[in-house]
Amino acid sequence: MGLRTGLVIWTILISCHSLQAQTSFVEAWPEIRYWHLRRLQESGVVGTSFAIFHDGEVKAAEYHGYADLDSKRKVDKNTIYH
Repeated sequence: MGLRTGLVIWTILISCHSLQAQTSFVEAWPEIRYWHLRRLQESGVVGTSFAIFHDGEVKAAEYHGYADLDSKRKVDKNTIYH
């Protein structure tokens, strides 16, 4: 994981920490998604993904941007970051 990617992930985690007071996933999801997309745009990262798990189940997943910018291959659930 590159420094920029790590910083984006860390920023999202810190930002989402403030959502603890909200009581439901439905209430929190729009803000989590907003922070993720905003940090992606601000950082210049070309592709990212994340998932929210609860009790071993995927509750939500997002895939944005490109896994390979040159070929315009989009990020998907099978993208491996390195």
